[in-house]
Amino acid sequence: MDTSPRFEVLSEHRYSVAAVEDDQEVAIVVEITPEVLEWIEGHGFEEGAVVEAAIGYLTERQRVDELPTKLFLEDVDAAYDDFRATITSRLKQAKAHTPIQA
Repeated sequence: MDTSPRFEVLSEHRYSVAAVEDDQEVAIVVEITPEVLEWIEGHGFEEGAVVEAAIGYLTERQRVDELPTKLFLEDVDAAYDDFRATITSRLKQAKAHTPIQA
């Protein structure tokens, strides 16, 4: 069974994340609030990439089934001092390693 999280756009600035922990599927709705959206756009990041990186960041610190079912990235940003710096670093590094499309 693939345990990698699956991401789906629900609506503008809202994403669904489905993940598996101990054979139980966990569903999380991630919302990007205006403050975080401004930061995302200011760095030229894709929203979906930020959501994926944020879930990766959080699941390095806790189990996916311990995350709230509704997650506001503004709250994550407020709770972790290194959130923006870590996400920025990861996304810039990923972008630097992405092959150029012809």
